[in-house]
Amino acid sequence: MKDPLILSLSPRLDSTHVGLFRGPAVLLRQELSHRKEDLIRYPRLKDQLGLRVQAVEDLAAEHGFDIDRVECFISTGGILGPVPGGPYVVTRRMVEVLERESFGHHVSNLGGLLVMELSMRHPMGIPLVGDPVSTDELLPEAKLSGTGVIERHPVFHALSQRSAARLGALRLGKDYRCCRMVVAHLGVGISVGAHRDGLVIEVNDALMGEGPMSLHRAGGLPVLGLIEMVFSGRYDLEELSEMITRKGGLVRHLGVDSPREVDSLLRKGDERALLVFEAFVSSVVKEIAARASVLEGIVDMIVITGPLASWDSLVSRLEERCRWIAPVMVIKGQDELADLAVCASSVLSGVEEARSLG
Repeated sequence: MKDPLILSLSPRLDSTHVGLFRGPAVLLRQELSHRKEDLIRYPRLKDQLGLRVQAVEDLAAEHGFDIDRVECFISTGGILGPVPGGPYVVTRRMVEVLERESFGHHVSNLGGLLVMELSMRHPMGIPLVGDPVSTDELLPEAKLSGTGVIERHPVFHALSQRSAARLGALRLGKDYRCCRMVVAHLGVGISVGAHRDGLVIEVNDALMGEGPMSLHRAGGLPVLGLIEMVFSGRYDLEELSEMITRKGGLVRHLGVDSPREVDSLLRKGDERALLVFEAFVSSVVKEIAARASVLEGIVDMIVITGPLASWDSLVSRLEERCRWIAPVMVIKGQDELADLAVCASSVLSGVEEARSLG
């Protein structure tokens, strides 16, 4: 029986990543860049839908593959509210949630809208999204905060973490549903999850600022200090948001925002760079160790994945600092489009059942 034809999509702020797969084999991979002057005409994400769908259809025409023969359109899952992990079929209910941004604003919300529109135009393909970023399998005690008002519902790299965890389970020769692992996704944002018996029972909220600092993000902050900044009158909302989410972390301290530039400063013996780099490493290590504590110290493996898993000087320090907890497995070259294709194949083959919001 021939493997199904699957089109994987990953919307970014100024591009759409597209991969065409025949089962696990990649047939085409392309990053479709969208001009800023085109995107600026659509201030709301959902209004960009037509532009992005047309770009995908133009790509199909350019490369001569029949998009009408695609059996599944799958994309990254957006902020759907607190839901269990796994693949989801895109329904009218999901479209409403994503269009209204009922639980939050994020570019991943475009994913479900894109595959739904493509499925309506090319009805042989069923519309799916992978593990939503709002996957919530937290233990009840992990959701409570000391305010009595704020409850935790994390947003994190659920698809990446789950895919990496399954690869880790294969390395161990065990079923993922019988493993206890800590998985760290290192990217623009960083999320570290405690995986137990197939569920992510604790993870930081990578969207709302919990967890380690990163190249661009400030990470967890002393709360009263942040409140003082807010009411100091020295910063407006945009400046504070940038300091925390886009111009914080290593770029705030060092003025550089790439591993190559940081490594260059480290090789020169820049004392400030050495200090900031170690603070960065420590913030990630502490998050990993915190997740290990949730697993009561019984950890089969620590898995490091994401774009920064290829940053050798960072990963080597993390391995040095974490190997006392458990063996460390590093997955370089994280492939979100391939992860989505695997997810779609598992649904099409009947191995996994897609959930529904209704």
